[in-house]
Amino acid sequence: MFRLNSATMGVPQARERIFFIGRKKSLKLPDLKLEFNKPPVSFGAIADRNSTSHPPLRPSIEKRRPFVEYGDQNLKFADARYRNLTTYNAFFSTYILYDDTVP
Repeated sequence: MFRLNSATMGVPQARERIFFIGRKKSLKLPDLKLEFNKPPVSFGAIADRNSTSHPPLRPSIEKRRPFVEYGDQNLKFADARYRNLTTYNAFFSTYILYDDTVP
């Protein structure tokens, strides 16, 4: 059994996965060593700043964008600041990517 994180494999995502590998003992294969030490690929390294193919932000998101604070994981916090509330009940399914984080 191996727990691997794609961020250490040169892939621009941070996802841990468990791999189970079964082998016949009669084959007498050497032990597997799955160790990856590639540096993480951040969002800033892959972002296309000059893209013209993306649609504009929806008006509801555009209004809340100025209320995003660094470290917010999604727009629910910006929404609460926008509405001057302390409860979070909207935009929970969004994900905010920062240049220095692995998507």
